[in-house]
Amino acid sequence: MTIVEFFDREMLENIIGTLMFQPERVVLFGRDLKKLAAFQKNMAQVLANKNIHTKILIESVNTTEYASVVKKLNGFIDAYPDCVFDLTGGEELILVAMGAVAAKRNIPLHSINPRSGRVKTILHNSGETRETKSTSLTVDEAITLFGGMIEYGAPGSGKTVPLKLDGTMQRDVIALWHILRKNCGDWNAAIEVLSPLTDVQNLDRDGLTFSVPQNYFKSGLKNSSYKIACMESVLSQLTAKGILFEKRTGDMRRFTFKNKQMLRALSKSGTVLELYTLLCVLSAKSLSGSSLVGSAVSGAVIDWENPPDEFDDVKNEIDVLATTGAIPVFISCKNGGVDSGELYKLSTVAERFGGKYAKKILVMTYYNVRESFIQRAQAMNIKLIRNVHEMSREEFIKRLSDNMKN
Repeated sequence: MTIVEFFDREMLENIIGTLMFQPERVVLFGRDLKKLAAFQKNMAQVLANKNIHTKILIESVNTTEYASVVKKLNGFIDAYPDCVFDLTGGEELILVAMGAVAAKRNIPLHSINPRSGRVKTILHNSGETRETKSTSLTVDEAITLFGGMIEYGAPGSGKTVPLKLDGTMQRDVIALWHILRKNCGDWNAAIEVLSPLTDVQNLDRDGLTFSVPQNYFKSGLKNSSYKIACMESVLSQLTAKGILFEKRTGDMRRFTFKNKQMLRALSKSGTVLELYTLLCVLSAKSLSGSSLVGSAVSGAVIDWENPPDEFDDVKNEIDVLATTGAIPVFISCKNGGVDSGELYKLSTVAERFGGKYAKKILVMTYYNVRESFIQRAQAMNIKLIRNVHEMSREEFIKRLSDNMKN
């Protein structure tokens, strides 16, 4: 089988047919040879990762010359008698020419809805809609498809840190969430005092322990009594949960984190909300009860170039990045104040690495934004989940599921 894909700026439309049918070859047909070649490289990486052995060919044409387009289309039919033309994307003149060629030569056409997986086959001016097997992309494949890459590294590297989401990790994250949700503002104040001490230069050789004098929090920090009180309250709750251990020796207080994942969770005030959202995203279900999300990561650092360009090093961090089927989901998490700048940041990254199919969600605890903020989010097709700290886990999972479904 050969699929002829009419190249489109929506990258997902250029690959969805190949992911579904895994043909012997695919021909990417469009105007801009440079863009075709760039996408050919990205597509090849994704297919190789999925062990799909489809040969990718590219063909360019002057889309202002109708006769040239018709000649190319007829050439595909002559060269590949088994070819099917995918109408999912493509420029208008190519689609018009394809209609004329198909009518004369009785060639099957189909279009695919990347969200639902429905395929509409057109032959003899009749349409038949059918379901196909579902297809999916991992978060890494989704970003690769758009020419970027997720950078991974160790804690403190400024890159995405891989997580071990075992039962212990999940229980610890939920325990942290229950501490945070009691008073989100107090949590932020506490971590503001605590986080500078978790820097790698302040830790012992084990990478988990830091020590301070007994009176450090009173005299050694330029913080208000409110922040210090919040920090002491959070410390006592962390030790009660077995997430942080404290030992007092002489005039020193010694704190040891349970593990590196808990150290990371407590290094920034917003990390616990990100991790909790990640767990709930992974628990989201479809209408049939199956898992809605195939792949997800928190703290995803995306480089806009693959491989990275040292002279044009553009990066963005997305709090939670997931895929549902082949559709990428971009989630920003805010435990505190938020302004319209967050909407533009989320929208810019989602459109760059997901196009019109990307899902955009902003998760917030305390909700204190203006009506204009809500209207702007709606205009940018960003879904808002507000006051998440007041929701049960089941309610939050349902809200996420509803906003991720296609």
